[in-house]
Amino acid sequence: MNKFNILVLISNYESNQFDYCKNQINTIKQIKKFNFDIKVFSSEENTLIDCENFFIKNYDGHNFAMSIYDFLKNSFLDNYTHVLMTENDLLFNEKNFDCYFKHEKILSNTPYSVGFWRFEIKNNSKYLIDLGYDEKKLDLETKFGIDEILLENKYFRTKSCHQGCWFLKIEDVKKLINKIQIGPTLEDKVSNYIFSTEWPGSTDGVKKIIPFEDFENLLIHHQSNKYVKKYNDLPSVDFLIAQKNKIYLNKN
Repeated sequence: MNKFNILVLISNYESNQFDYCKNQINTIKQIKKFNFDIKVFSSEENTLIDCENFFIKNYDGHNFAMSIYDFLKNSFLDNYTHVLMTENDLLFNEKNFDCYFKHEKILSNTPYSVGFWRFEIKNNSKYLIDLGYDEKKLDLETKFGIDEILLENKYFRTKSCHQGCWFLKIEDVKKLINKIQIGPTLEDKVSNYIFSTEWPGSTDGVKKIIPFEDFENLLIHHQSNKYVKKYNDLPSVDFLIAQKNKIYLNKN
């Protein structure tokens, strides 16, 4: 049995998102290298989703966070090595997981976790949606748009760490759940899975960082492609890869 047993928790909201959710589930199931246990938390019933663990919750918007928190708090997490908490419209491929585990080894014993980057497609080109809307900010030579350069200049942290998902080691999930104190309302800070200042992405939580070397293997498709329809100046993936290659070619 593969040593990586991954619990996948999907927030499904809005009836027009069901096709995205089904596509996400089917894509993950095609990855045979790892063991996945997929559970869906949805505001509406849909018998077409091929998932035996389909939970109907009368939550909307960011209140799905409470649903997932309740499940994690009452689950036997020792059955898993990692937890992927994701929105329903993201696509993960095998390279995404391979890249994550590669850098997880490097980042062990640090307060960091590997992040993903969402992209959307327009006219057969890919555009990033988590770095603002000005391509000039992505000039990696001058480090524009990057908050921190970390770990011997091999990783960076951007202003936005939302990314629509969190992928964490089980020990980090346990520590965070034990520290979280639920109040009468949920804090809406960084992502759908924020419950307190202890949660990932907040000041005191696990921080997402991205490697310069092979970030293209951490790109995940935001299936709705809604931001490329709204904004005309999203940064292109090709532009950023060209900048990265220019830096590494000069180094070598």
